[in-house]
Amino acid sequence: MREIWRSARRHAARRKSRTALTVAGVAVGTMMVALVSMVSAGGRAAVNGELQRMGLTGMSLSAVSAEADLSDGELELVRGIEGVTRAMPLIMAGGKGELGPYEFTAYIGGIDGGAEQVISLEAAHGRLLTAGDVETGAAVCVVDEAVAKAAFGRSNGVGKTLWLTVGNVTRPLTVVGVAKAGSSLLQGVTDTLSGLVYLPYTSLWDMGVSHSFSQIAVTAADLPAAKERVLKALERYSGIKGGFALQDLAARREQLGELLDLVTGILTALSAVSLLVAGIGMLTSMLTALQERVREIGIKQALGAGRARILAEFLAEAVMLSLTGAGIGVTVGALAGGIGLGLAGAPVPLPLGRLAALVGAAGLLGAVCGWYPAHKAASLPPAQALRSEIG
Repeated sequence: MREIWRSARRHAARRKSRTALTVAGVAVGTMMVALVSMVSAGGRAAVNGELQRMGLTGMSLSAVSAEADLSDGELELVRGIEGVTRAMPLIMAGGKGELGPYEFTAYIGGIDGGAEQVISLEAAHGRLLTAGDVETGAAVCVVDEAVAKAAFGRSNGVGKTLWLTVGNVTRPLTVVGVAKAGSSLLQGVTDTLSGLVYLPYTSLWDMGVSHSFSQIAVTAADLPAAKERVLKALERYSGIKGGFALQDLAARREQLGELLDLVTGILTALSAVSLLVAGIGMLTSMLTALQERVREIGIKQALGAGRARILAEFLAEAVMLSLTGAGIGVTVGALAGGIGLGLAGAPVPLPLGRLAALVGAAGLLGAVCGWYPAHKAASLPPAQALRSEIG
């Protein structure tokens, strides 16, 4: 076997230009597929991380009919249902904020104490809201890191006063904490569209906002079972059938993941066309090599080389060229993808399984494309090989 591979290397070295072009074709094909694999893996990791940061791991309860309402009664009912681990009210409102010299359009979230256990808030400076803040309707708030940086040129704005206007009511709030930005994607949105401000939902009530909750975020160990219990309990409590809806955010995340996989599959298939073209180039190169080596094959057969040996030499050369090109292409594609993801601020995963499978597929492609020339060479009668070329 070692002699067969040595012979394959020797024959490839004789045809330097043709060998280089064949290897380059395979390298370009595998590089494109490897690049798509890296970018798709990094993109999925970034999206999953973003959804995790946004708290899309549980369920979102909302009222879907005019008669239905979410208030303190519904909140306490949901919190007492078996299987529910957390239930956090959320009031969403819009307004205007003024922090130091910075004036901005505010996207306001009225939340409960301990909200970080439901929506994955994390303090960069100071603290987050507590149950005591909610009970007293404290004039405190937590701002997003982007707001603090825009106002003061640094992320720490703890102790400053934020003037928040909702409707016709303006109220001073003390900044007790700065929340870490969720990701570069979310940061870009908040920089250009709005500033995120979190305050106790009771403080929003004091500013004239409706006492109804926009949503109630629910987490549970068994989401499907808890979903059924919550909806049935709310129907009994309110007497309204079909007035409430629970959106399974974890399921939506899985659906989004499936969509990303589909897009990745399509892009991979499109990029694999270049690999197929490289295979055709491999077939052409090996057929040309066969034409040049007819007499050599005849001499080997005359010296006792059997069909299996001739077949193995041609296949080994085709597979060797494919694997060499695949190794170069995968390395370049992975490096390019990693650099691009790093510059974009996205995670840089290394899908070793996919890359290894790609190298194996390239080797298999080389064997398939090299089979016909190898079979033709092995089937050549010795006498014909010694006196003529293949037509």
